[in-house]
Amino acid sequence: IWAYEIAHRQKQWNDAGWSAYFATWLKIEYSNDLDFDSWAGKCSDAWELVGSRREIAFAKRIRGLVAIRKGDDDLAIRLLGEALAIWFDLGLKIDMAIALNDLAGIARRRGNNEGAKAYYLEVLKIAVETKDRNRQAICYANLGSVANSCGQWGDASKWLNLGINLARELGLIELIGGIEIERGKSWKALGR
Repeated sequence: IWAYEIAHRQKQWNDAGWSAYFATWLKIEYSNDLDFDSWAGKCSDAWELVGSRREIAFAKRIRGLVAIRKGDDDLAIRLLGEALAIWFDLGLKIDMAIALNDLAGIARRRGNNEGAKAYYLEVLKIAVETKDRNRQAICYANLGSVANSCGQWGDASKWLNLGINLARELGLIELIGGIEIERGKSWKALGR
């Protein structure tokens, strides 16, 4: 927050935009106050002055996350889709994966498991292409969780086994715990 104030006073709009972006994200994740919307606005305002197309896409993404927090999934989908389109046009695969993952989360919350699976498969494709093994492990876990939600126990077991093996190799302790919970669900359904 202080970083934003300093950058804003010095008219360093790029730095102000990133400072506001991270302040918004932190407030969405860790705060119960509702001023995250004003921080998202500060981020957008700064980047509209001097931001690159990539940064403008990040401003749309953070506004999308605010919309999710406020329960406006339709607005979130629109904003995340706009961010995704910009990143696609720029060829920024890792940024695309971020938006696709956000969209998958919305699809899951809405009970659209097939839509979530499609988004997660796209994220996995990007993770493999970019050799992002952490993201691959997370994708395997998410795909296993979606399969569990659909009662596709064999698929769930396959994805979750891939996820836990990679998570163990990478030392992703929290992810291992989450995968173990999901594996327990599928094993129980399979009678193991």
